[in-house]
Amino acid sequence: MSSGSIQQVVEGDGIKTSYLKHDPAHPITLNSKPIQIPLRINNLEAQLEKYKKLYRDPPFDDEDKAVFEYAEDVEPPPPPPPKDDWVHNPKWAEPTDYQLLPPPVQASTQATLALQKELKTIINEQKNAHSKRDLGYYISPELMGDNLFQWMVELHSFDPSLPLAKDMKKNGINSLLFEVSFL
Repeated sequence: MSSGSIQQVVEGDGIKTSYLKHDPAHPITLNSKPIQIPLRINNLEAQLEKYKKLYRDPPFDDEDKAVFEYAEDVEPPPPPPPKDDWVHNPKWAEPTDYQLLPPPVQASTQATLALQKELKTIINEQKNAHSKRDLGYYISPELMGDNLFQWMVELHSFDPSLPLAKDMKKNGINSLLFEVSFL
């Protein structure tokens, strides 16, 4: 590159910058202003320091302070479930000999969406419950299969004073399994 193709300009900040000299017959412009292409800048550090001294961040306003001082309302983790909490026994609810009703032949889109929403809410409540014993029911997603209109619900943890709870304990029954069908 010959020295005729380099143009040195001293800018208002007193720093020399070398630019590529353009062919005057074919100027490169943007919005009718010439574009200068800087060459390798030898004074990059000096320019950077100069601009750092010139530029000052404005002080924080209320919006900035709100962003930097933001603290999420973090709830403490829930206490662990009680030691005597009810535990799902997959073998007890295993589908072996019970006959399930067939899914409905026709179901409206609205009914399907409403049922999906309710099932999702119940599963999330079940997942986030502190104690399954206090909840009193359990819906196993594994038993749901692909039929949204048929839920297998286990009822458990009955009041110990009830004859049903006494009989269940005496016979080693973990829960009562019900099929809930939406037709």
